[in-house]
Amino acid sequence: MKKFRYRLQALLKLREHVERERQKELAATTLKVREQQSQVAEIYSKTSTALESKREHQTGRLDLVDMQLFSRYLHRLKRDTIGAEEFLRALKKTEGKKRQALLDAARERKIDEKLKERQQNQFYKEYELAATKEADEAGLNSFRARQKSSAS
Repeated sequence: MKKFRYRLQALLKLREHVERERQKELAATTLKVREQQSQVAEIYSKTSTALESKREHQTGRLDLVDMQLFSRYLHRLKRDTIGAEEFLRALKKTEGKKRQALLDAARERKIDEKLKERQQNQFYKEYELAATKEADEAGLNSFRARQKSSAS
């Protein structure tokens, strides 16, 4: 039996390679997003800790220097929060693009796999048909030979 050989196998391998690369890129971007989310959470934690500390210091005698320090520190945390959230938003947008690229690569690979499967099925159907015709021809020849020998 002749073995099926897919002529576009190199293209299929290329599509699989591209899909694996897209998966790696998406994983790296997702890791960056998670790290940035933890940084944002850490900044929020620092802000709440600073606010709690400020409330504790305001119970007694008010010190202007401490108030200014708390105010500057909270302002810096607020600025860091805004910057970190903007960076996180940009990373999420990039992650979405990478995810879409992965979906496109997977779709292209699946199209090629379906084509291979269809061609393989067609190949085996044609092989089966040829084998059936050959068997029928052999049977018919055998029948004719028996008819000739019984007639003579």
